[in-house]
Amino acid sequence: MNDSSFTADKRTRRLPRILATRSTGLAFLSLWGFLLLTAVAATPEVVDSPPPQDVGTGDQELSLTIPDCISRALLKNLDISIQRIAPQIASAQTLSAFGAFDPTLQLQTQYGAAEYQIDSTSLSAYNTQTSSYQLSLSQLTALGTQLSLSMSSSSSQDNLGYIFAEYTSLASFNVTQPLLKGFGTDITEAQIRIARRGQVAADAGFQAQVEQIISNVVSAYYELIYAQDNLTSQEKSLSLAQELLDDNKIRVRVGTMTALDISQTTSEVASRRDDVLQARQVVIEQENALKRLISDDFADMIGQNIVPLDRPGEDLTGKPPLADMAVALQNRADYRQAIAQAEQSKLQLVFSQNQTLPQLNLIASYGYSGLGTNLGNSFNRVTSTDYPQWYVGLSVQVPFGNRQAIGQRDAAQLQKTETLLQLKKLEQDILVQVNNAANRVQTDQERVDVSRTATEYAKDALLAEQEKLSAGSTTTYTVLQMQRDLAQAETNELRAVADLHESEVELFRVEGIILKVYHVVLDSSPSSER
Repeated sequence: MNDSSFTADKRTRRLPRILATRSTGLAFLSLWGFLLLTAVAATPEVVDSPPPQDVGTGDQELSLTIPDCISRALLKNLDISIQRIAPQIASAQTLSAFGAFDPTLQLQTQYGAAEYQIDSTSLSAYNTQTSSYQLSLSQLTALGTQLSLSMSSSSSQDNLGYIFAEYTSLASFNVTQPLLKGFGTDITEAQIRIARRGQVAADAGFQAQVEQIISNVVSAYYELIYAQDNLTSQEKSLSLAQELLDDNKIRVRVGTMTALDISQTTSEVASRRDDVLQARQVVIEQENALKRLISDDFADMIGQNIVPLDRPGEDLTGKPPLADMAVALQNRADYRQAIAQAEQSKLQLVFSQNQTLPQLNLIASYGYSGLGTNLGNSFNRVTSTDYPQWYVGLSVQVPFGNRQAIGQRDAAQLQKTETLLQLKKLEQDILVQVNNAANRVQTDQERVDVSRTATEYAKDALLAEQEKLSAGSTTTYTVLQMQRDLAQAETNELRAVADLHESEVELFRVEGIILKVYHVVLDSSPSSER
């Protein structure tokens, strides 16, 4: 008998034993499967939550680019609308300051009567009737000179010596020139110059407000994109956990996994549904924040879902720190505003110092008079210039103590010191802001690169772990952990990209070039000197 015949005979003799062993194994496996299915049936069944609903607050989609949002904000943002009034108020105040040099026309008329005793022993009396008329035109000059041209006439009549009234008329040119207090253009034009600086400050304040709102709008735009993308990432993570739960249910039914894996996966699915709900709420809040910035009627936009059309890139050319600080000092609107306010305080101090001086005025007048029995005759004699009259003199007024003027001067001195210190502080703040913003751009660029690498490795790790789970060489807990790591890595990458673009916008703002970057031309520009 050869070896092959022996082997075949041996296998034939062992066949009944093998069949018996396999029958016993199949019976054992059947019993074990029945027990597992019983255990699974006893485990509370997972009730899937309804699928996530649409994130938006309404049914209408509103697709917007960043320029679209900026344009809407310039037209409808309430903070800009409020700040826009300040330059108009400053312009009105400037116009009011010029009013000090407006000529003044004055007309005055008066009539009166009186009775007098002739003497202390008589009951007889006499009465008088008087009337007067005055017309004057006056104006203040830049040197503080008060000029006036006046024409006046008065009449008197009594019951003793005159039957007809006498009219005395006068035409004169009068000059009052301050020599100390109130002298010179620095004093007479002080309020005009202060108002002009106020208009420059108001215009600069308006521009600074617009720059801040534009920065807020663009940042809110990127925050909305981040929130929407993060919601998508959380929904994908939920989907992965749900798929794993469905697969584990099948594995439990075929006996390759325990009920403990079902419990772990079910718990994770519930946790990720909570993450989705929270992410959805963040989307709603960020969308509302952007709506508030670009609209003056939030109720009108409640039914609209904003769809951002400008997707952020992942690469920016970072600017080195300390490179653009000089540009920032030149371009920053709030710095120009602070300079204008410092100039205002300087002008106010000069004016307040002058007000502490005594009032010393040179006064002079020259004119002609006339006397007649009626108004026409008296004025005819005035115009004949036969009766000239003139005078010149000094007027002095010195207040004792002068506490009001001295207190205002001291307050103006302190105000000037305060504004100069605020200006210096703002310079330091601008330099720090530019340095921080430039470094933040570089840091966020590196964060984008690092987080993108972490996301790729998290994806690879999850795929490898899923293959190991299919081969039975790892656990559900490990796969769930890998899914969480991937979701967190994607969130970190989205956060880094959003932070990168927001830090870039902040750099534009602190450098004072954000209007130029986004091609915004304001309808209210800083006022020029007249």
